[in-house]
Amino acid sequence: MSDVQFTPRQLYTSEEVQQILTRAITRQVTQGEITREQLEEIAAEMDIQTSDLEIAEQEWYQQHLIDQKRQKFKLYQQEKFKNKAVRYLIINGFLVTFNLITAGTLSWATYPLFFMGLPLSLSAWKTFQIQGEAYEQAFQSWQLKDELKQSFFNIWSRIRRAWLT
Repeated sequence: MSDVQFTPRQLYTSEEVQQILTRAITRQVTQGEITREQLEEIAAEMDIQTSDLEIAEQEWYQQHLIDQKRQKFKLYQQEKFKNKAVRYLIINGFLVTFNLITAGTLSWATYPLFFMGLPLSLSAWKTFQIQGEAYEQAFQSWQLKDELKQSFFNIWSRIRRAWLT
């Protein structure tokens, strides 16, 4: 590493301030977690109003929930693709084996390999493409279905509890 002398600047952008403070807070906290009280103290020392802190915390929480849902959606899509890929391998493995046993060479089994491989390739593209309008539409659709499923489950649980008591 070179011997460069550090001289603090007089002006920083808001992004640079955020990065510096994030590092400082991380270094100060030995356990890696900050209590709500510590968060309020830090905000007070920075002259951040309590209402602004609460709004920022709510925004962070909403974004955190969306990030968790996106992760759940990503895992759902990958599981769905994995099932398709396994199904493809089983079917085509059987057809290739059958073709090799009956004909002694790979002949007609190449057609199902290619024709069934195209939809699998498109499914792979759709699964691992995590940006764009098509992804957002798929996510919104999945999210609606997931929320409906959760609502139905909650209603069913209440009915069961009422029935059993």
